[in-house]
Amino acid sequence: MQITRVEDISIAWLNQIAYYIKPEYVDAVSSFQVENVGIDMGFVNQLVRVLIEYESGIEKGPKSVIVKCPPLDLDLKRVSNRLNNLQREIRIYQGFDLPDGITIPRLYYSSIEESYGNGVLVIEDIDYAIQGDSVVGCSYQEAVLAIKEIAKFHAHYWIRSNRESFNSIPHKSDEIFAYQELFRDAWESLVQKAGIHMPLYLLGLGDKLAGNINKIKTILSGDPITLIHGDYRLDNCFFVYEHGLQPDGLKVIDWEYCVKGRGVYDVAAFISEAFRPNDRRDLEWKLLAIYYSTLKHNGVTDYSFDQCFEDYRISMLEILIFWVISGGFCDYSGTRATEYLSNSLDRFSQAVIDLRCEEFLT
Repeated sequence: MQITRVEDISIAWLNQIAYYIKPEYVDAVSSFQVENVGIDMGFVNQLVRVLIEYESGIEKGPKSVIVKCPPLDLDLKRVSNRLNNLQREIRIYQGFDLPDGITIPRLYYSSIEESYGNGVLVIEDIDYAIQGDSVVGCSYQEAVLAIKEIAKFHAHYWIRSNRESFNSIPHKSDEIFAYQELFRDAWESLVQKAGIHMPLYLLGLGDKLAGNINKIKTILSGDPITLIHGDYRLDNCFFVYEHGLQPDGLKVIDWEYCVKGRGVYDVAAFISEAFRPNDRRDLEWKLLAIYYSTLKHNGVTDYSFDQCFEDYRISMLEILIFWVISGGFCDYSGTRATEYLSNSLDRFSQAVIDLRCEEFLT
């Protein structure tokens, strides 16, 4: 039984999911409630928490799960289908084997209709962790944890043999034609939606970005590469606090843009969204140094800090290109979404200016 909308969730469907989790759970669901999650958080897909009640006297499954269905908006769905987002995310959930560092929610169930791009994910509800907020920002300690954990992830998949189970995950260079095909319409949509929130500097950068998609993605696909999250921002990070005021662990969601490329792209994405421009200027060198030292500590030897910093600068341009494609058709009408849009565009603009990233454009 396939569903494409969260409104299609039913007891019969949940019992099917329960059976996939554990056969003993079959026909155990008696009732459920649906809660919207991620409202105004910049998520493209339909995302809900399902609270589940079970029949008495029957072994009980999870009290709640997260259900992720494809976008309803046709433009967002076109982007998702063109980039094979669902296939990427399912592959990550199936093959994730990181021994140390970030963790991901448990995958309970997944299905996909290749010909239509419809599919659904049912994953663990990690409501015991504290979700980051790209609008509010984070503490220095939270940023350090996020940078160290993603560095461990990158170091593990830096080794080619560790990436073999992800052969279906594309390189950034494999995305060139899709991004070139989608960019113009997405850019026009983003400019219209942003209105007065679009910085004049970025407004003048759009055509240059469109003409440099091939160059930027090719550079960031050259060795040494690793597996990268692709949308590593605070909204996708859940901090686990077990022993006090400082975070002890990190769970990361939303792997639909996972790709192979230069790992520092994830660092640039995180830093550029997490901090106001003045705070970023104060902290980015420290955080970049922490990232690099963590790579070295975990066995990476074929990467200089100078190259890391150059890739960081180029990544700021790639983040803008990615943001146009992934966010160009999103709904920013909500208060939080509008603030997120305004903050992000301003922070990207300032980062590109500060780091003189336009030097890489032709």
